[in-house]
Amino acid sequence: LIRQHKVKAVFAEPQYSHKLAEVLAREAGVPLYVLDPVATGSLDADTYIKVMEQNHRTIEKALGR
Repeated sequence: LIRQHKVKAVFAEPQYSHKLAEVLAREAGVPLYVLDPVATGSLDADTYIKVMEQNHRTIEKALGR
């Protein structure tokens, strides 16, 4: 399905094992990126904004924008 739909990347979350995502990405020939849903750690506004800005940069890089 990844190849059929021309998916550009596989995404994982830092709080979970990346093993399955690594296998999927490798077998599909696409890169793996990590996005942080801010499910753990500090919930203050500054931290949230910084993490979301990093997620935005990661998505731009992954999708080539």
